[in-house]
Amino acid sequence: MFCTHCGREVVAHASFCPNCGGAQPSNVGNRRMVRPIVGRKVGGVCLAIANYLSTDVTLIRVIAVLMLLIPPFPAGLVYVIFWIVVPSEEYAAPAPPAYAAAPPPAGGTPPPPPAPAPPSTPGAYPQS
Repeated sequence: MFCTHCGREVVAHASFCPNCGGAQPSNVGNRRMVRPIVGRKVGGVCLAIANYLSTDVTLIRVIAVLMLLIPPFPAGLVYVIFWIVVPSEEYAAPAPPAYAAAPPPAGGTPPPPPAPAPPSTPGAYPQS
């Protein structure tokens, strides 16, 4: 996969390019539209749409407000329907992992040894 901003090669599951920092389009199969808890203004619908489309939430909010000004105000009805239909982040099922993790080695790995105690240095405490 190649970065859409700088053209350099990035790993397939990367969300951002390590070279230029540009956001990469994510895998469509793993994306879910949920209304996040943090960052909501009213119902979180604009934030959910912005996260799903990987765009700035301010742009989506400005478009929503402009659409609310167009009579006969269908955007208000669409917003309420999305508010009801799109699940909140706290109730949404977790997304499937983008790639499977490697299984642990046979027999497991031994725990790391305990850290050694720091050496005592003479003169660290005042003598009385």
